Amino acid sequence: MKFTVRPGLKLALTLLFILAVYFQTIHNPFSRFDDPFIVEHYGINSTISFLDVITPGSGFYYRPLINLSYWLDSRLWAMDATFMHLENIIVHFANVLLVFLIASLLPVSSKTKSVPFLAALLFGLHPINSESVNWIAGRTDVFAGFFVLLAFYCLIRAIQEQSSRRAFFAFAVAFAGTLAKETAIMFIPAALLAVSFWPVVPQDVSRYKIWRTRFLLVPIVVSSCLIVAILVMVYVRGHGNNAVSLLFESGTNIFVRSFEAFGFYAKKLFLPLPLNVAIVEVSSLYAILGIIALSVLVATVRKSGIPGIFLVVAGLFILPALVVATTSITWTPFGERYLYIPSAFAVIGGLELLHRFLARWNSASCFLPIVSIIIIAAAIITFQRGMLWRDNFALIEDIVAKSPSFGVARNEYGILLKQAGRFDEAAKQFKIAAEQKNRENVSRMIRLNLVGMKLLGKQHDEIRRILLSEIGTKADGDVELLKLLNIYDESLFINTSAIKTKRLIVADIIETNENLFLKTRDPHYLYRSGQYALSIGNDKQAAEFFKKTWENASPEAYYREPARHLAEKLGAQ
Repeated sequence: MKFTVRPGLKLALTLLFILAVYFQTIHNPFSRFDDPFIVEHYGINSTISFLDVITPGSGFYYRPLINLSYWLDSRLWAMDATFMHLENIIVHFANVLLVFLIASLLPVSSKTKSVPFLAALLFGLHPINSESVNWIAGRTDVFAGFFVLLAFYCLIRAIQEQSSRRAFFAFAVAFAGTLAKETAIMFIPAALLAVSFWPVVPQDVSRYKIWRTRFLLVPIVVSSCLIVAILVMVYVRGHGNNAVSLLFESGTNIFVRSFEAFGFYAKKLFLPLPLNVAIVEVSSLYAILGIIALSVLVATVRKSGIPGIFLVVAGLFILPALVVATTSITWTPFGERYLYIPSAFAVIGGLELLHRFLARWNSASCFLPIVSIIIIAAAIITFQRGMLWRDNFALIEDIVAKSPSFGVARNEYGILLKQAGRFDEAAKQFKIAAEQKNRENVSRMIRLNLVGMKLLGKQHDEIRRILLSEIGTKADGDVELLKLLNIYDESLFINTSAIKTKRLIVADIIETNENLFLKTRDPHYLYRSGQYALSIGNDKQAAEFFKKTWENASPEAYYREPARHLAEKLGAQ
């Protein structure tokens, strides 16, 4: 008696296998990259409103759905890492189901029932997707992937059934995807490709063409115009301080490294090792592979039909990553997370193409064993990668080993070494980081950390001398160094009893606060100056500081009203 497993049970086992590999992710800590900013921006002390979440121009990227997810994380479970990791896994599961449904629509699925399950497994366990699932900040690709895959599923069903309702829903969902991440825009050329080449045999050809024009081609044009309008609005509202502005105003020729990046990503889809969170440079030889991959795609879509459509769609969703590789939009020019959506289409198209190839050589029986071996290998690699994400120290060591010239990783490694009390090693990492080609803000962070290493174990007088030497003139000094100087001056003030010395220290604190106010426009520095002036009996000077505080502070500032009362009490004019 032949034993068969019901499709529902088989799908449940598929999801259970993926869950077994990713379950450990739930207990991962926040990453050192981007996650701390998210917690700070949306956490307990955040003043972000719902309007801020959905309004263009309020952040570097316009991704209101992602912003909304973080906003809800803060209000529902106080930015708890466990729940935030669970969200990533749940959406990834939804995407696995969508890959299963899309693969079920392929002609090969009627011949080989295992293809949809294998496609779901391979996508769900593909090592290239481990970064997007394990990293909280990587959810942008996971969330956008959900909308893109759902839209593509509805589009294929619309084409097969000539359903106007499904066609409308497909484009509406795709538009929502662009509000999660800009790469969802590529659904438009992907839809045009599918509409043009997907094999259908309608009973009434002329009627079908009219339907296709009205309910598929027209929505493509309308969607394109709507997305362009949103990009322009984001650009205008952002005042030159967001990703769209940077892209529009970049002087970089985006075609210089395009073939190089395309070849690199094409290789990563099928041979993902070595995995690395921070890829800052790739071999120029990938340009040759990029040209070959592009040529293969063109030939595939013309000769293989449906597999070619999926592989070209995967290539289309790689295109935004080429822009990133040739501009300065993100902190790394290359990222494995950018292949999350392309991998879904590449897996589906690749499996059908492999099955056709083996069938042509009378080796279709080898299909299941070959794919099973690939899936098992992928599961092992993805599980190991998840274990690495559980330890920030190990993860950053891995990045430093694979990207030794990446100053950001060196700086973070130095911070962790310092926290572990390995001061000599930390100083060495900061020095190496400072020697790399870093952005201005990164160089500043590294310099501050180097200064911090110099202060270790020093007495107050020596600390102050070092800080003044690093600051130079206070008008030109770094804000963080000025804040640090204030901390030591305030500590010195508390531990000093001589009134003459206290006056000198207060004069120095006030001078520092005035420069901090000019640099940050934060009135709290004026308020602190008023408090110190009052502590040494200089009521007139204190009154002026309290008056300036009240004039510059926002109505919500807790110190504004106290400053007004003190200014009136001390007789400020």
